[in-house]
Amino acid sequence: MSAKFICWAGSVCLLGVFSQVVTAQTSSVEGDIKGVRESLRRTNVSEPWFKENAEKRLSDWKVAAEKGSVEAMWLLGRCFLDGYGGVEADTEKANSLITKSAEKGFGLAQNELGYNNEHGEGVAEDVKKALSWYRKAAEQGEPVGCQNLGRLYDSGIGVEESKKDAIQWYGKAAEKGYQASIRRLASLYESGFRDMKANPAEAVKWYRKLGEAGDPKATAKAVLMYERGRGVPKNEIEAKLCRAKLKEQVGDEAENYILLRDVLDNSADKKAPNVKGVIDGKPFKLSDHIGKVIILRFSATWCGPCRAMKPQLDALTKKYDAKSFAVLDVDIDKNAELAELWEVDFVPRVYVIDHVGVIRAVNLDTGVAELIAKAAQDKK
Repeated sequence: MSAKFICWAGSVCLLGVFSQVVTAQTSSVEGDIKGVRESLRRTNVSEPWFKENAEKRLSDWKVAAEKGSVEAMWLLGRCFLDGYGGVEADTEKANSLITKSAEKGFGLAQNELGYNNEHGEGVAEDVKKALSWYRKAAEQGEPVGCQNLGRLYDSGIGVEESKKDAIQWYGKAAEKGYQASIRRLASLYESGFRDMKANPAEAVKWYRKLGEAGDPKATAKAVLMYERGRGVPKNEIEAKLCRAKLKEQVGDEAENYILLRDVLDNSADKKAPNVKGVIDGKPFKLSDHIGKVIILRFSATWCGPCRAMKPQLDALTKKYDAKSFAVLDVDIDKNAELAELWEVDFVPRVYVIDHVGVIRAVNLDTGVAELIAKAAQDKK
């Protein structure tokens, strides 16, 4: 870094260095905001980004905020709001910084105030204020603001429900690749709503866009729709194009993604994908147990119903030979990526899989004995 030295009344001022430091801090803050927006675009949350970056960036944010950076004010406000970066949570200081940033027109801060007012985070719950702040963020093109404003119209929260307005605002976020908005548009068009019929042709378009935005399960969905004629005419050419895109995205796991998407849509009598994860600190693959009847369970140590089910699993394990029966008990906290991939939103979630790898039930009360007998018969 070069410095321009200017002498004045016997002193030396490193003005060139100071200017470059301020510029570097501003540039770094801009990079941080890009990182936050990318996290939101992909996942609709920013918490993982802050947990990973706040501690090492906190000092720069403090300096930049003091110099008037609205972006840094918001970043710093989030740290005080949630205790990121090792700072002690301070709701009053957080809201002061975020409000100042929002009032100066920063979209992420305006969206933050919308969220805080909607959920009563550090302020009294006020859905009307939430709507107002989300609208301010959305009207200047902040994708997460468009997503949240669309969500309020979609659900009728603080405003009369309007799918038309919801689609409008989701569409603005979708134009910038915001995955949550694209996903909701695809779902709305696939299922239809009230006075609008389902439109699978429009749905598959949005699933493909969602795939292009980085979600391989959406690409797999488009493959299934084109190959099996789910709501749209079968189209071998488009199916092959989608399969090629999926191969580009996930390589040799492409077929597993198609199987998984099929299972998530409706698991009954569907072939199970090759689940891979960790149980008791050791890696496992479902394919290692093909030939057995398998109980695949997603669970958690903090889940009361999961603990209540454990004696039943233990009894089955004791009753049946290990060569014919296996329990794969997947702790979602130790297999977070797998749980997210399988869209596990409640536990326990149970799949009973037969000896050829087909899901036959989604509870423990259905046919384990019959499936084991069928497997033994087939082996004769």
